[in-house]
Amino acid sequence: MSEWLHRAADLSLPGVGLPFTTSIAAKTRLLLRRSTSHALMRRIAEFHTPQPAINLPSEDPLDPRTYTSGRWLRRDKLERDARYIKFDFDELRKRVIELCFGAASITSYEKKEGGFNRIFIFTCNNGKRVVARLPTRVAGPPKLTTNSEVATIKYRSDLAEYCDGLIDTGLSRLPPVDKPLPESPHFHGSVATHTRLLSFGRDVIHKLSKDPRIRETAAPTLYHADLHKRNIFVSDDDPTIITDFIDWQSSSIEPAFEYADETPDFAASSPNLELEDQPADISAELCKEAFNACLQGLVPRLSAARALDDNLVRPFRYCHRTWRDGAVAFRQELIEISSRWKELGLPNDCPYPLPTSNELVVYRKEFEDFVIARKLKQRLICLLDTTPDGWVPTQLWEATKSAHKEAFDELVQAVRNAKITDDQSMSEDELRKLWPFDIE
Repeated sequence: MSEWLHRAADLSLPGVGLPFTTSIAAKTRLLLRRSTSHALMRRIAEFHTPQPAINLPSEDPLDPRTYTSGRWLRRDKLERDARYIKFDFDELRKRVIELCFGAASITSYEKKEGGFNRIFIFTCNNGKRVVARLPTRVAGPPKLTTNSEVATIKYRSDLAEYCDGLIDTGLSRLPPVDKPLPESPHFHGSVATHTRLLSFGRDVIHKLSKDPRIRETAAPTLYHADLHKRNIFVSDDDPTIITDFIDWQSSSIEPAFEYADETPDFAASSPNLELEDQPADISAELCKEAFNACLQGLVPRLSAARALDDNLVRPFRYCHRTWRDGAVAFRQELIEISSRWKELGLPNDCPYPLPTSNELVVYRKEFEDFVIARKLKQRLICLLDTTPDGWVPTQLWEATKSAHKEAFDELVQAVRNAKITDDQSMSEDELRKLWPFDIE
């Protein structure tokens, strides 16, 4: 059986080029870099050493309807409930025997779970194996999940149509104005704020779409948007041989520039989790160099798109997800493209007018808080070896949950100590609001 490669985080941070300017932001950044003790790091490393594979026997009492492969540090019950599948398992087994010619019974089965689907691998008494795949509710509409795993966004060569589709998608994700909303960070923004920014965004990306640099990197490209280690199978006998790619639900056909910032986790730089004197991960850097070389030789359209000035493509990349990222992220993209409009050689004036100096002070503070929250989340993802939504394997759940609590308690204590000597330091209440995972 092929090896199931481990999950890893896919991190993106819009507008990271903005420097921190306030003392609070600077102190918090230093706090995030140095607060985690070496003892905690060693304990986390110990329970994240490679674990032997655990194959559930056929008589295992675990309910096949329930998600059992992992837990979440954020909204754990909601995530697991969303992956519950109500079906008749006995009928499924009968159907497997009917479809497997010469089989009279099932001798064993394995249960595998991905982010969107649950797979059962049945071994029959004649030695043949049958694979049954059941999509969960998070996989999307049944028509897409059963007919094809490839969800494509079709667009004609007319980029104007594509631009309208992005903005309309962003608007469709906004909740009704009169609907009570869950508590969000102060920088997330109201529905009215998102609507206003998306209106400006439509005009901005329409103008950008006419630029020759954008048009030259807009060739329709089919891309596996979740091409990370967890979705790649390799041969047990020769790990250099790739046998399968799975989880194609997020795949789409879009302009090549849309993927200019996509880097699979196996080609991403290894973040420095210790203090500044920790040696770099040479193997990670080699993988990154090999990936970039392959892009240049095998996928030149993507390589050309990655060479574009990022300010030209980021408004396309983030406009359809403002409600997920927060209004502050897309607003920062509009501010940056507007401030560099002439420098980038774009004609006429930017449709998004630069805010006043007083507004910029407010927006800068909101964006700094947003960046702090994202940096905090990124550090926790690396520290706890989890995914952006807080997923961890079941066998590591208790240890990860304990390490998560210890990391939070340690940072709270660091905040309290800093508060004693500096009234401008982040407060404990502010830290709790920015914390990305559930605190028990």
